[in-house]
Amino acid sequence: PDEEGYLVCYRGEAVGWFAVNGLLTEGDEVFLKMAVLLPAYQNRGIGSAVLRELLGKLQGRGIGMVQLFTDRDNKPARRCYEKCGFRVAETVVQKLSDGRKVPRVRMEYIFAG
Repeated sequence: PDEEGYLVCYRGEAVGWFAVNGLLTEGDEVFLKMAVLLPAYQNRGIGSAVLRELLGKLQGRGIGMVQLFTDRDNKPARRCYEKCGFRVAETVVQKLSDGRKVPRVRMEYIFAG
């Protein structure tokens, strides 16, 4: 119940998956933990359309902020998030389970009002 996933379909075909978690935590903040589209469906406006729809649903539920992490160098994803109103809140280095260190950014979308 703390997470919701959304299968993204385009013309009857499953082309991606978005997911949020933190729905049951105290406060009004959730995390976008997954936003993935098949490569053939990227850069066509589908991701931003899905993200805007998801943001509208979350706002309707009283959520005040959505956060996410993405690789600092993932420019296409960052452009999509920024186009939808997300802003970089901080830059961090995350250590992965295999020991690699990856520069990432934490982005926030804060609902007005």
